[in-house]
Amino acid sequence: MGKFYGNQHTESEYDEYTYEELVDDVAQLAEELGEAPTTRDAEADDRLPCLSRMYDIIEEDWATVLADAGLESNELQVGEYDSNNHDEMLADLRRVNKKTAGENLTMREYDDYGEFATSTVKKHLGSWAEACEAAGIDCGQRHGEQCLGPNGNNLDSRHELAIARYLDDLGYDYETHVRLGVTLWTCDFHVPSIDLWIEVDGYVEDGRPNERSFTQKLGYYAFRSMDYAVVTTPAELEAELRERDVLSA
Repeated sequence: MGKFYGNQHTESEYDEYTYEELVDDVAQLAEELGEAPTTRDAEADDRLPCLSRMYDIIEEDWATVLADAGLESNELQVGEYDSNNHDEMLADLRRVNKKTAGENLTMREYDDYGEFATSTVKKHLGSWAEACEAAGIDCGQRHGEQCLGPNGNNLDSRHELAIARYLDDLGYDYETHVRLGVTLWTCDFHVPSIDLWIEVDGYVEDGRPNERSFTQKLGYYAFRSMDYAVVTTPAELEAELRERDVLSA
């Protein structure tokens, strides 16, 4: 359970607040309310952090939080935004764009600094490009050079291409950019035959712009006991496969 701070808590006290604590707190709140809480129920409870901090942890997937807490959800419990919030969203897009150093605003940057979840922005303002256009800012793209893989699948970087070619040479069937449950995250590769989830890290040390979100994604794998590996090169993936005894010596 998260600590109870009454009305005197500060958000700094939630810096180490985890997804597991959130699930536990939501489960207790549901027991007290007699029903699955909405995001606004959770925000109003003094034991939980503000909504933006919760979104930092769960990427807006309130339905997933409820499911992990053993609760059923419906559309009304996911979010309660309407057209009255559109100006707030546009203003927040412009705020984050000024805060970031790049020439345009990417979804990853907004995930790190925005007050709304990117899925909420896209739901209410259209695509990410349409939302940026409405805010009068340039739309950012994903990191890396997009290219085609050996099976004709779209890849986001040359690092991913090298991994795809290695898996292809080994004869593994694999899926690319697979959505993780109902979250906003995707995994770079999933190899069904060995149920391995592969994240390709092509960034230089300390150069990942979405480090916090990526760390949260790894926490998602661990929390659900999913076998995953973070690699940069085929050699690193080979070492991971040998460690799992799925390659011959």
